[in-house]
Amino acid sequence: MKLLRSILTAQTPALRSFSRTYAVKPSVPLISEIRKKTEISITKAKEALIATENNLEKALAWIEEDLAKSGAKKAAKLADRVAAEGLIGVITRNDIPGASNGALVELCCESDFVTRNKIFQQLVRDIAAAALNIPDNALEVKSGVATIPAAILNEAKLIETNVSVKDVISETVSKLGENIQLRRAITTRFPSSESASVYTAASVHGGEADYGKIGGLVVLHVENDDVTEPGLQLARQLSRHVVGLDPLCLDSSDAIAKEKQSSLSAPEYQDFLTSSVLLNQEFLFGQGSVQERLDEFKKNHGFSLSIKSFTRLVAGEGVDKGLPTDFHSEVMKQIEKSLN
Repeated sequence: MKLLRSILTAQTPALRSFSRTYAVKPSVPLISEIRKKTEISITKAKEALIATENNLEKALAWIEEDLAKSGAKKAAKLADRVAAEGLIGVITRNDIPGASNGALVELCCESDFVTRNKIFQQLVRDIAAAALNIPDNALEVKSGVATIPAAILNEAKLIETNVSVKDVISETVSKLGENIQLRRAITTRFPSSESASVYTAASVHGGEADYGKIGGLVVLHVENDDVTEPGLQLARQLSRHVVGLDPLCLDSSDAIAKEKQSSLSAPEYQDFLTSSVLLNQEFLFGQGSVQERLDEFKKNHGFSLSIKSFTRLVAGEGVDKGLPTDFHSEVMKQIEKSLN
């Protein structure tokens, strides 16, 4: 009997005790608060709270780091997809002593649907503001206008978050699931000695006050230091004119006009001067040409406004969409081919 018990004891494995560690249950109010602040999915909000044991501040930091990692990967994966839609962000600054500056930025995406997303729209605004804060010594300013290289603007910090433009774009790619590219950026800059007599006006079409499908800037020289309300109104009208009528150059002395003069016949050149030279164009708001409207303003108000420069951007302009001209017909052809 003793021998049997010893055999059974030797063959019976020792009982083991197990304890299971349960994950922290994510707080429902904190999930709601995180969703309001970041607009990420409920699943990702729960994951962040579990990882940080319901610490809101740490959870938000965890989400930011996770978005940067996943966004960078997703951005790299989507980088070859055509981004031919987008918005132009517009901003001006005339209320700071020694500064009259403006900026246009073009942010492209794949679909018009994303351009209507509030996250994308806010990103366009934020990047435009960042463009305005790039120091003059980082740019090659010619006649008060400079193109901002994408490499420089991508490394610039957003004012509100102090996160780089490149990283925020990657985060937005992760949220919206489309290729997003910073394509072009232009800024107007004038030295302090000139800024008191310079005013920058902006306008957009196809959006809100500070973003749209088309954006334009007009820089005006003001003969007296006070623009006055009539001057502000004319400045706004001139920027809307640039957006609507797409002038190619300011006057006939411009290099573009001179090139056209040498390449076009006399009648064609005259037509170009009337249709594409800003000062010669019929003013969008009436009263003759743009130059005639400026002359009339001086006559009525006792001081002159003159255009120093202008610039205009159209979202997706010149991007090869890589789609057939008649997309419907092409789809039908492919369907017929598959049925044969």
